[in-house]
Amino acid sequence: MYSVLIIDKNEKRSLEIAKQVTLLYSELSIITISDIDSAMKKIKSEKPQLVVVSLEMKDSKGRDLLERLVKWDFKILIYQNNELYEIVSRTAQSQGYVFEKVSLE
Repeated sequence: MYSVLIIDKNEKRSLEIAKQVTLLYSELSIITISDIDSAMKKIKSEKPQLVVVSLEMKDSKGRDLLERLVKWDFKILIYQNNELYEIVSRTAQSQGYVFEKVSLE
């Protein structure tokens, strides 16, 4: 079973993210979390294989959150503007990230 953690404050958006992730993987165990601190605790205890983060969360800075997550050993997908993106690489001198849209077909 593939363990997925979705981090987003908006329950409706979390469901939309879950629908998109189910198009990518089968046999999923999905956990949704609405705040960053709870997500970090869940990551430590559950050790998910995939974390999906909505950068549209109003109470967190997307870059700060990514900096915390990229230190862990799991795949990270970004949800923004109703699309999923994968981090492909970091730009020079860690100034940012390069994203690639995930194909759901």
